[in-house]
Amino acid sequence: VNNARVETAASDYNFTKGGLPQDAVISDLFFYGTRSSSTSTVYPTAYVDDFLYANYLSELTLPVELLSFSAQKNASSVQLNWSTASEQNSAVFIVERSADGKNFEAIATVKAAGNTNEKQFYSYEDNKPIAGTSYYRLVQYDKDGKYKLYDAKAVEFDFLNKDFVIINTAEPSGLSFKLNSNIASRAEAILSNIQGSKILSQTIHVDAGEHIYELNNLPLAPGVYAFSLKYGNKVYIAKIIK
Repeated sequence: VNNARVETAASDYNFTKGGLPQDAVISDLFFYGTRSSSTSTVYPTAYVDDFLYANYLSELTLPVELLSFSAQKNASSVQLNWSTASEQNSAVFIVERSADGKNFEAIATVKAAGNTNEKQFYSYEDNKPIAGTSYYRLVQYDKDGKYKLYDAKAVEFDFLNKDFVIINTAEPSGLSFKLNSNIASRAEAILSNIQGSKILSQTIHVDAGEHIYELNNLPLAPGVYAFSLKYGNKVYIAKIIK
C-alpha cells in the first residue's frame, strides 16, 4: 500500500490505528500471514472495515451555460442571437452555416466573455444568406482548445420571385435563368461557393420583357452554390445545386 507496510497489533489482529500515512492512495489490498504450528486445520479469516473514503473533487462547473440560441429571418439577412448564464475560461464562439445540415463552414468568429457569472448577450447578422433552407449552429471554444457543438437552427429563406427563375442547372458547365424586366439595363451576375468565395462575376445586358439568359463555361464541381443577379435597385438570389 503505497510502499507503506501495514502491520497487525500484537494480540487483537486489528490494523494498527494510523497504520496508513495521511492521504494514502490504495490500489490493492494483499493479506498475508504464517500458518499455525498446530496440527489442527486452520481456516484463515480476514476482516476489512473502518476504511474511510473521501472524494475531494471540486464541484463540476460547466465552461459555458448556454441559455438561448435563435436564428431569425429578416428582409435580406439572418439575425442570430444567443445568451449565456455564466462562462468559465471561454474564448470564442464560431458561427457555422450549412446548406444541407451536414457540411458546415465557419462564417464568423465572436469573442466570448471569458470568465463571468453574469448573463451575456451575443449576436451576428448574416448579410449573405443562402436561398432555400440553411442551417446555423454555434461552436464554443475554451481557452485550452476544448470545444462544444450546439444544435443547429434551420432558416427558410426564399428569395425567388416570379420575375426571376432558375430554369436549368443540369449542364455541368453552365446554368440558365429566366428574367422578366420592365427596363433594359446592365446587370451583375455573381456565382459564389458555399464559403462565400466568388467563382464568377460577370456583367450582362438585360433586355426589357421576359427573356432567357445563359451562363456557360463555368468551372463547377458537384456541390452547392449561391447565384445572385443585381440590376437597378433589385437583387435576386437563388441556391444552385450541381
